[in-house]
This record gives sequence, C-alpha cells and structure tokens, in this order.
Amino acid sequence: MKIVGVIGLKEVGKTELVKKLAPNEVSKTDLFSIHLLKHGENKAYIVESTYNRDDLTRSLNVIKMSNSCLICIPGNSDVNQFFGELILLAEYSQIKDGIIVITMSDSATEEEINSLKKKLKAILANTKFKDSKIIVTSSITEEGIDELREEIMNLKDVEPISELEFEIDSAKEIKKDLTNVYGFLKGGELKVHDQVKIVPWGKEFIIQSLEVEGEQVNEVNSPERVGIGFKGLFTWDVKIGDIICKGGYQKLKEFKVKASLIPFYKDKLVKDSEVILNVGLQTMKVTINKIIQDGKEVDFVERGEAELYIKSEKLPFALKEGMDVIIINPEADWRTINFAAHGKVII
Repeated sequence: MKIVGVIGLKEVGKTELVKKLAPNEVSKTDLFSIHLLKHGENKAYIVESTYNRDDLTRSLNVIKMSNSCLICIPGNSDVNQFFGELILLAEYSQIKDGIIVITMSDSATEEEINSLKKKLKAILANTKFKDSKIIVTSSITEEGIDELREEIMNLKDVEPISELEFEIDSAKEIKKDLTNVYGFLKGGELKVHDQVKIVPWGKEFIIQSLEVEGEQVNEVNSPERVGIGFKGLFTWDVKIGDIICKGGYQKLKEFKVKASLIPFYKDKLVKDSEVILNVGLQTMKVTINKIIQDGKEVDFVERGEAELYIKSEKLPFALKEGMDVIIINPEADWRTINFAAHGKVII
C-alpha cells in the first residue's frame, strides 16, 4: 500500500488531476479528500487538499499522512519561494519519494514546459527528489494521465513498523452510540475486541468493529486504511492527530524541542512569541517560553540549532521522545517563507 500526497500552490489543477487519476473518492472532510487507485493487489491512497498560504497546516496534513508525494506545478508558471516552501516541508518530513507533475500542459507552450523542467531539476538537485521523474499532464486532453498512474504504482510502499501506529484523521457517527474513526494503520495490528487508548485524551475503549474499503473485517495488519468503531465515543470527542495506541505516549503541554532553523527562513524565532508546532498530525499554536543556544539563554535565534522550551496554552500533545517536529511562524516577515524550523521532541 502507498499513501501519496498531492501538493502544489493554489489553482494548479490538483483537484482535477486527482479526479482523473482516481475517480473513487473514499473520504472527504473540510480539510482534505482521499481517493483510491487500485491495480490488482497494488493500491495507492491519494490525499489532496487546497493550498492556503495563510494556513500551511492544510498542505502539512497531506504531507504528514503520506509516504510519497506528487509535486504539482502548471506548465506556464514559474518557480517561486512558496512552491519551494512546499518542497522543503516534504524534504524535512517522512516522505520517501515522489513524482514532479507539470499540470495544465494544454495552456503552455513546449518552450515554457522545457524551461520549467530545467528550473525544477536545478532546485531539486540537492533534495530527496533529485531523481524524481517529471511527467507532463493535462486534465483536459488527459496527456500523461496513464503514465502518471503507472508511475504512482511504482512508488515505495509504506514500510510497517512493529509497534501500533494509528493517527485519527476523521470521525463519523455510524449509528446511535457507535462512531467510526478513520486513519492509516502504519504499524502493528488491530483486532475486534482489542482494548486501546485514544491519546492525548487517555480514555480506553474496546474496538467494536473494523472496516477496510467499506467491508467489515475481524482483524487488520498494517499498512492499511481502517475505520475503527467505538461505542460511547462521539465525533466531537476526537480531533485530527489524536492517536490510537496501547500506551507509551505522554500527555504534555510543556516540553522541549531540539530545533534546526531552515537556511531559507530569513526571520527569527523569538522568546515569548507564538508559532504553529506540528508533530505527526497534531498541529497547534504554542508559545516559545525560553530559547537556549550554545548553552546560553537568548531572546531570539535566527540560524543554526537551538533548544526551544514549548508551552501549549490550550490542549496537550501526545508525545514520545524523538518525535519529528515542524515549526511554522505565521507572523514571519512577508519576504520570507513561514517554515521556520524542524527538529525532535525532548522529554
């Protein structure tokens, strides 16, 4: 199984492309849609969301769900810093590989497309996407659609881990007193009547039902997309990023992050400022209470590594030592990207 995120700036034709690639929509929320592409036993879930410059969490959700990505850019456009920011988010995530998709080829000349290919190869040269295939497509003429489907099926499968790993991305009331939560099971296995926790809430539930591709099953091995049924759970009890587990997570509002600033970020991270902090699918506004750099407490950091003391004023995070962190500064200077830093949780 593959999980393929589709990223790109506004009005690049992502939604139309996904509909052509995989008409079978299996999930839709206000934040994203998921389509299923199958060829025999080989299947790929394709995750897509609208781009919002003022709310990068939409694109970040797509990236953090996925193990591969399609990076989309129109044939008649140019490479800008905000497109580069999406590539950086994917570069500093768990994404393993990807495909570069030039969209709307029917609106571009051959010269424009060839010029764009050269620019893309140049900016991707030092990234994990340096060897990614570039495919030219059109949702109107369907140029490149069959080739893109074939290349998607050649992307890397999710490599399951032994420990149970399931992040909730949506929830739906199935009938009175039964709610399904949905997400990708990326590690371990689930069985009907298993007892699990939902964290950071911490409440324990018994699994009443399991659903895969609309069919009821008694057990599921990773990797797979699963609907888990719980009695006594309401849709408002859970949020995107909540974790189904059997233990091992801590419920924390205060913790530390060993952070490395992104070289292309041209602003500062400032003590007592608010930023957006992402861990997995958990994304919340937090305050930087203290900054330590080179063993000294400082008022701000603008390059290199630093230890950030984080506090969430409202809801807690569910955390383990060493979890990957991405920090977005929505108040960054307009001349720079908002992706400020990446790092690891310290508990």
